[in-house]
Amino acid sequence: MSIQITIDGPAGAGKSTIAKKLAQKLKFRYLSSGLFYRGITLEALKYSIKPNDSDKLIFLVKNIDMHLENNRLIINGEDVQNKLNSEDINKNVSSYCLNQKVRNLVTEKIRDIANNSDIVLDGRDIGSKVLPNATLKFYLTASDYTRAKRRYEQLSKDMDIKFSTILEQIRERDEQDMNRKIDPLVVPDSAIVINSSDMSIEEVVDKMVNYLNKLGVVIYEK
Repeated sequence: MSIQITIDGPAGAGKSTIAKKLAQKLKFRYLSSGLFYRGITLEALKYSIKPNDSDKLIFLVKNIDMHLENNRLIINGEDVQNKLNSEDINKNVSSYCLNQKVRNLVTEKIRDIANNSDIVLDGRDIGSKVLPNATLKFYLTASDYTRAKRRYEQLSKDMDIKFSTILEQIRERDEQDMNRKIDPLVVPDSAIVINSSDMSIEEVVDKMVNYLNKLGVVIYEK
């Protein structure tokens, strides 16, 4: 039976970075549900499909070839990883996530992958909705200022963007994610909460590994 470790939390908490590092350390597979939703948003915007145009959106999702190769998203044979953090995607992804049929399709895809390998997954409803019976669940958070600062440092290398804009986007995304009617962002039952505001990436990963060792889920030797 596969070992499933979920990491949920708000935008900019560092879920993907931490999940990748943890998976690498444990030699587990890594998967981010956010990549699928960002990929769907990218394609929907490309074809001018609005979030409330359910029929066209579902047709799009069912008919695109979307998979991961080396933790990078491939859509219809094209590596789109470098297009997934644009301002347009950041502003619109939450709206496309609200379609329940889209969520069901993505959930089905994630479960198929997770049931066949030891894996670390990150997202906003992985431990609460997608894999409620995961082996171990974490909820990673940080202050909105800290999360905006981290994202600014990441994005400002490749684009001209203001810190105040990112902070506003983070706060808007929190409001949307926590108050949406469909699969809102919550702390999953039995999840271990980690606030990383004053922690380095290595400290967070080591803390997670310590929990795993204590529970006997995996044994990792430094």
